[in-house]
Amino acid sequence: MDRRVKLYWVDFSGELKLYGELGAGETRQQNTYAGHTWLVTDENDAPVGHFVAQQNESRAVIPRQN
Repeated sequence: MDRRVKLYWVDFSGELKLYGELGAGETRQQNTYAGHTWLVTDENDAPVGHFVAQQNESRAVIPRQN
């Protein structure tokens, strides 16, 4: 994305756990477990995407938003 985003792990009770922020164009490698759900929000905590981790190494791409 062309702006800062926040990365949250969604725990087993549905609570959001902030894992960090990424600046525009930054990347991050995140260790996790298969089946874990992750939420990506903008700086104002509006959701911009989510993904569920798979067994193998995967890549999540947050598209540029207009």
